[in-house]
Amino acid sequence: MKKRLMLVLVSVMAMMLLLASCGETTSLGVVISDDMRSASITADKATDDDFVSAGTLTIGEDEKIVIDQHLEGDGSIVVRFVPADAEALSDPDAEVEDLIKASEANYKLEAILLGEAQDTYYIPTGDYILAITAQDGKVSGTADITIEASDPFSAWNPADSAETAAAGIGLNTFVVPEGAVTSLGEVKVESYHYNDHVAMANIPIAAVQMYIMKGTDPSGDISGDFAEYANAWQQDVNGLIVTCYGNRPGEATKTIWSVNGVSYALLAYGLGGDTDYGLPATDVATLVAGIQ
Repeated sequence: MKKRLMLVLVSVMAMMLLLASCGETTSLGVVISDDMRSASITADKATDDDFVSAGTLTIGEDEKIVIDQHLEGDGSIVVRFVPADAEALSDPDAEVEDLIKASEANYKLEAILLGEAQDTYYIPTGDYILAITAQDGKVSGTADITIEASDPFSAWNPADSAETAAAGIGLNTFVVPEGAVTSLGEVKVESYHYNDHVAMANIPIAAVQMYIMKGTDPSGDISGDFAEYANAWQQDVNGLIVTCYGNRPGEATKTIWSVNGVSYALLAYGLGGDTDYGLPATDVATLVAGIQ
């Protein structure tokens, strides 16, 4: 099925390049490596609505996406990572318009590329199609995408306690609900870390990797998780309104909130292939109530 899908999408790419050649010579292309672990994007005066799609890239557990871009011009390149089982993308008779529609409806990550930069992204494990569009003017250059092993703590400083982690970011306290009982079992912190603005507790529990964060970043979302989720909602926890995100209704993979200018995040990622795992409302309430 993957090989068939690859051929269909490469054919679509070729068609789009042919259409672009009818006017001013422009091109936008992408090549996926044979091992599905990297991709190369090339643009030559690519302009608004130039579109290509190809796949598949495979992202495993504890892996990250690294995009190294070298682009110039007054436009940008939008790269969407679309689950390979998206209905329109798996249809061998899909039209280009269907591919674009599916990418807009189902993508897990949207990366906007412009200029010289290297960026890192994290999304759930799985197979992904790349849906790539030029926008906002003309752009030329290259962008290389690679899938690499991720050490989630490589950019963090270790701390021997919650107090040490809090002090590392200039705060007096960092309290997590260690010992609280959830549907997953009892909360036990394995380690603490901190970076410039965020203190973090690492909590493996049952078949879930959980992180609790407290930080001073004024953006309000210190989670580092910028994946697109199917559902977003708010929950009242003892008068505190928190914002939840998850792919299953009512099950929060990401929960964020702020109190007096200090931001908090609660993340819960399923292991063993359950990429849509989320905490039920009762667990969110139990955990949030014990975080300070």
